[in-house]
Amino acid sequence: MGRRRIFSWVTVLFVVLLLVASFGVGFGLGSWTRTSSPAYLPPGNAGQEILQLRAKVDDVAEDARRIDRLVTLLLAVTGIYAVARGLNSYFGLKQILDNAKDESRRILGDMQERYPEFANSQTNLQVIVSELNAVLQTEEDWTKHAYGRASWRKRQEIVMAEMRLTGLEPFRLEAVETYRPRLLRIYQGLGRFYSSKYWIDGSRPDWERASIYFERALRLGEPPADLLKDFGVHLIQLEVRLAGDFPALPAAERRRLEDLRRQAEQMFTESLTKRANEPGALFALGWVHNRSGRYQ
Repeated sequence: MGRRRIFSWVTVLFVVLLLVASFGVGFGLGSWTRTSSPAYLPPGNAGQEILQLRAKVDDVAEDARRIDRLVTLLLAVTGIYAVARGLNSYFGLKQILDNAKDESRRILGDMQERYPEFANSQTNLQVIVSELNAVLQTEEDWTKHAYGRASWRKRQEIVMAEMRLTGLEPFRLEAVETYRPRLLRIYQGLGRFYSSKYWIDGSRPDWERASIYFERALRLGEPPADLLKDFGVHLIQLEVRLAGDFPALPAAERRRLEDLRRQAEQMFTESLTKRANEPGALFALGWVHNRSGRYQ
């Protein structure tokens, strides 16, 4: 209510200033028309002509002063007009923004009352991501996420964590900077799980699924040394399982395995640049060199 009153007063002030400006311009123009005629002196001698010339000069000077006053008046009126328009626009815009803010608060309040779950969505997301991190603690020994060593309950916990992670896809948490490091660890843990499951069951879909999770983790920021090592170990698993049958494989499949071996070597090298004593990367890099005929 107070803002509306201020807005009304500004409007009234604007109108008053316009009336004052109009009166000032009219008065100035009226003064311009009321020019005093110089006293007429009949010619007769040089002294009279000098007096007449001086009177004309005085009239011109008076006209110049009137012009100067009129220009000053017009500049003042223009300045007042500009200030009035600026104040009017400012308070008008402020009134619109304040009304929009009040309306947004009202709508948000209504939504919080009708849909409390929506109002607490951010908190719920944080809780869910924290619970997923608790299930997939990749900082621990990764054999805890190995399919062959995990208990039946642990396996189901990981599968349920994956289902909950799938439900978070519409929120596009990967685009939120604060979630990216935590999602990286979740994807890494799922990659470990399905990679070890492939090692036990030999199911190619599990290997591909693990690859997808590792690749998504790598896109979420600067990869830690253990993530690079895990992905490298995963990449050579196909060749390790098929090592005895490698010569009999089709040429296209052999080239595919060789490409994966080179990619794994790059992962191990980058891992060792970040952590020189990473045991898994050292051992696996030795295997890659031996397999490539470069072991010394």
